[in-house]
Amino acid sequence: MQLTEWLRESPVIAITGLSGIGKSSLATALAYSLMSQFDEGVIWVGAFGSDEFRIYDIIRSIEDVLATGITSQPPDQWEILALQQLYGRRRLIILDEITQATEETARRIAEAIGRLGPGGPGRVVLSGRRLPPPLVDLVRGRHLNLSGLTEADASALVAQTAQSSFPTDDLAEMISLLDGHPLALKLVAPIWNSAKRDRLRQAVARHPPDDWDRRFEAVVDVALGDLEESHPAAAQLITRFTLSSGGGDLRAMQTLYWSGLGPAEGLKPALAELTRRSLLQHDPDEDRYLLHPALRRLLIAKKFAALPADVQQELARDHAHYYLTVAQQYERTEPQRWRQLEQDWANVRQGVEWVTRRLETLAGASVDELLSRIDSLTPLGPQYIDDLYLLRDYARALRTYCVRRQPPFGFRWLAAGLVAAQMLGDSWSLNLIGGRLCTLAYFEGKYDLAETWLRRSVAAFVPVDDKPRLSRVWADLGAFYKAQGRFQEAIEACQQVRSLNEAMGNWRGVGSALTRIGSIYYAAEDMENALMWHQRALALFQEHEDLGGQAIAHNNIGLVYEARGEFQQAIHHYEESARLHEALNNVQGMITAYGNLGSAWYEAGNFQAAIEWYEKDLALSEKLGDWTGMAATLHNMGHVALEMDDLDAACDYFVRSRDLYARFGLRDFVAEEELLIQIVQDRRVVRG
Repeated sequence: MQLTEWLRESPVIAITGLSGIGKSSLATALAYSLMSQFDEGVIWVGAFGSDEFRIYDIIRSIEDVLATGITSQPPDQWEILALQQLYGRRRLIILDEITQATEETARRIAEAIGRLGPGGPGRVVLSGRRLPPPLVDLVRGRHLNLSGLTEADASALVAQTAQSSFPTDDLAEMISLLDGHPLALKLVAPIWNSAKRDRLRQAVARHPPDDWDRRFEAVVDVALGDLEESHPAAAQLITRFTLSSGGGDLRAMQTLYWSGLGPAEGLKPALAELTRRSLLQHDPDEDRYLLHPALRRLLIAKKFAALPADVQQELARDHAHYYLTVAQQYERTEPQRWRQLEQDWANVRQGVEWVTRRLETLAGASVDELLSRIDSLTPLGPQYIDDLYLLRDYARALRTYCVRRQPPFGFRWLAAGLVAAQMLGDSWSLNLIGGRLCTLAYFEGKYDLAETWLRRSVAAFVPVDDKPRLSRVWADLGAFYKAQGRFQEAIEACQQVRSLNEAMGNWRGVGSALTRIGSIYYAAEDMENALMWHQRALALFQEHEDLGGQAIAHNNIGLVYEARGEFQQAIHHYEESARLHEALNNVQGMITAYGNLGSAWYEAGNFQAAIEWYEKDLALSEKLGDWTGMAATLHNMGHVALEMDDLDAACDYFVRSRDLYARFGLRDFVAEEELLIQIVQDRRVVRG
């Protein structure tokens, strides 16, 4: 097969073609056929809750499947961390309907894919009606543009869809009229023998053969017209279902989309009719109904948009209300189990975004502007109370999710929820939402705003003596002040965390606070106090036989001793940390300890021991796929080799480090390695 051959040669291939021509089906079949080759995972990426394809859609899909914690890191690291999950991995990623990506997004995707390199095992399949220019250049001709089905395949498809045979002449005419387009054939086959056949011929013939979009639109018009005449309730159902983003299950069909259209027992026959006509797709494995993107676009433009504005608004509000119940499950579910809820994320996103835009329309200002004057806002009219409650409840439901996953709109949604809570006079929700908004505000670079809402949350939780929430907010304040270099304020905040957890009898919380205080003193270069607090943390973890806590404490103590130049003491604690992490099989902890041992032995002047520990660090980093970590370790090994006067080894380490940094587009690090390579070459010249 041509696609399989291309994937052997190239990190990226493309499948394009008209809407409904079968691109996604072909990509799915390709993935299944190559499953054994990509045994580290196949990841399917589509736009979540939006027609526009974004970089975040890739990040999110990788995180959904692999749960590596990418989105718990600052957003400026996401692309590199995501790329690390593909580079050197036997993984296939399918970017579906990439047509709607902006040119800037397409350029960034092209750059990222280009870094996978032709020799690595990772592969990417692009799918869309067309490719944005940067991606056209990337695939370099490994690009399959699908045309219609062959006569034999089209005949089989028509027979399967209509569940009846057609006269040969009719079949030939149908295939010719529709150019073998599979989705069009599926839509036409059930009505070909009705009175609509002549209308179909006329409607399609009005448009030239090369204007397929208009011809397909004509096919859809006739198919929908026939549905409206024979099954009006089903026609209304599918019009409402255009609000769905990513499909819906039977419960949504029953509770939301079918509501008011007829008796409950009428739903299943309507769904059966819609699937028979190929206007809906049914996934039996997930028991979920889907609307083809090409049909959805036309239904929105021709049917939903034709509804009166107040009807559109009411249906959109009902959709948002329904999926609020899904959103509320995120706050009740452990983050490691969020993936179970992801089927309906696109609908949740659509709901919260609709009501956020509704607020901006009603208030006549952007969310950012409203937030900037939140204390002087006046309530909206009583007729808008329902929308304000809806928005507040979405923000409360998604407050933890937005911080853990930090979607691009997370700050906007929580800010809108704050505005709604203020207009409702709901001070408790202000505190709940504001306490989480601060984290997103920090990542947005809005430091004053972050501090303001943290302080407001503290002031709100103190009178009610809410120790768990106070502990979390004070911990966030401590982290904020530490990042700002305001060390004394950071220590005072963490002392509050310590006191609160002591009062609650939470020794783990106390240990975390002791560790935080020690780390702040370390950052402030007060090594005496840093050592004292880390030793207190170690004693507490030893008392409770917490091996993980002990491993972290030993590592922190080692850092302090290394900073003080007491390398043998540092080595002792690093070795203890390594031993405990090995007992726990904590690979990331082992990598940290091994790297620190390499550094300490280097400082102590035992270069051979340093190399040996760095080699262990390097091997585990490669196993984990931490390529930028490998680059840093290779850089350190290069310096050790220089001290050993092994110029060949030093050059090799620096070259390998440079090549890895280059692979991930880290230009400043590449320049540093180039400089070191030049230094090694200059030494060779002098020596020669």
